[in-house]
Amino acid sequence: MSLSIRWELGFIVWFFKYSLMINEALILAAGAGKRLVGISQGAKFEVKILGIPLAHYCLQGLIRVGVDKIAVVVRKGWVERFLETVEELVEDIDLYIIENPEPWRDNGYSFLLGSTCIHGERFFLTMVDHLLPVSLIKQLSREAEQNPRVHILVAGDKKPDFVDLREATKILASKDGDVVCIGKQLREYSHVDVGIFIVAKDVTKVAKKLEEGREVFGWSDVVNEAIKMGFKAKIVDVTGALWTEIDTLEDYESAHKGVRRAVVEELIKEWRRTG
Repeated sequence: MSLSIRWELGFIVWFFKYSLMINEALILAAGAGKRLVGISQGAKFEVKILGIPLAHYCLQGLIRVGVDKIAVVVRKGWVERFLETVEELVEDIDLYIIENPEPWRDNGYSFLLGSTCIHGERFFLTMVDHLLPVSLIKQLSREAEQNPRVHILVAGDKKPDFVDLREATKILASKDGDVVCIGKQLREYSHVDVGIFIVAKDVTKVAKKLEEGREVFGWSDVVNEAIKMGFKAKIVDVTGALWTEIDTLEDYESAHKGVRRAVVEELIKEWRRTG
């Protein structure tokens, strides 16, 4: 094989590999933390866990898997607060902050607003109150490379140890891993939603359709409607990964003095190892 042919083949492999890499993310951070009364001062992303704001936990993982373009949806009037919270982390990334003037319309509407700043074919979607290890995000990214035609990849845990199942969003998936439905009120489910997804840009059309017919709709509504419309959603089983979420005062206390503290400490150690 000639040198020129080897070079061309090498370039094709390189281009294919890196064209599949996902370097954009959308973070939904318009929550007011109403169930963290006494801890939250209105903006949930400012709440500190072991002295570190929730927004940092979210950004640290994404940045460490190569994401350098991040869109964040916050409530109207919170742009400066978010910038002040994450200032030390965002020097080397493109950061877009979108204001949601109607957060009561739920996080499906925030997703629709934030998606206007996404330009790639696929992107990460996550919630600011979920604390996720870098290894979990990398696993999701690898699955995306292997499943380029899947519209929504959903990280799911069969046996989560560090969340309250009463508060968690549940997922029902088939034996083949296809997502059947998702929602907090599911009685029958196979996994618990970890809080991070890889989403195809085309899914924003589903959110737009829902927005035309509803005032209030959540991200779970978008996923369920997408499945009905023929979009493919697939579960990525991350059972065994150390992750948690901070939604209530009980969660907050557990992250400082209870079982969730071990998760938080391991995440911080992982940043140091991968930093």
